[in-house]
Amino acid sequence: MNHIAILLAAHQLTKYIIEQYYQLYEATKETGDLYMLIEDGDLMRIPENIRYYSFSVNSLNALGYTPIEETIVPGSNHFQVLQFFKEHPDYDFYWNIEYDVYFNGNWQNLFIAYKNVETDFISSHIKLYSEQPYWCWWSSLQLKTLLIGQENYVRSFNPIYRLSNKALKEIDKELKLENAGHHEVLIPTILYNANFSIEDWGESNHFSTANRKRCFYSPGKDDSDINCSMRYHTPFNRMCIEKKGPDDLLYHPVKW
Repeated sequence: MNHIAILLAAHQLTKYIIEQYYQLYEATKETGDLYMLIEDGDLMRIPENIRYYSFSVNSLNALGYTPIEETIVPGSNHFQVLQFFKEHPDYDFYWNIEYDVYFNGNWQNLFIAYKNVETDFISSHIKLYSEQPYWCWWSSLQLKTLLIGQENYVRSFNPIYRLSNKALKEIDKELKLENAGHHEVLIPTILYNANFSIEDWGESNHFSTANRKRCFYSPGKDDSDINCSMRYHTPFNRMCIEKKGPDDLLYHPVKW
């Protein structure tokens, strides 16, 4: 069985985030180690039964990576995942789940579905440049040492994603060489062009896996589609989702 770390990413401690942690703990206690990944967590009064990993702006700067802006958001919130990986390098796979992601069902169903899947990078809305040339973050990619043509750029939507140990090693290596960009283009482009395996949580596209029978988010043309359950704008209301009954789909962003 793979050794798995699950990171619940948060920038503050709220009643909802604590509730989300406990739900994830119940779903993952047999399959992996759950951590709350929280900025300046060491300065907060976090309940003793919550395992957390604290990072700070200073600790991220010490990694030596090049951010696209002076702040973590937009685009550089993969740095804290890499910091965790460098201090906890013995897991086979690392999940990163933003606090405003909601799974309308038992989270355990999602983790079990991928328990024995060896794919290096799993995310949503994974597309080649030619499939979405109008996307706003392509231009953030600054490759100092990699010769990759624009036609081989790949994007993803990363409120929830999973990376393998070897994929994180590759990303760390390239970031140290001053390659930079928004994580939703940097991560998939580096991995795709280094022949790592990539899979989409749900869409039927170039990155689908034919033998995967379940889709974990509702379809849409991209993450701007108001009809898609994984989108970057127009928050969902949790109560409205729950009224539909369990559908085992991922939703983002969810307002509590």
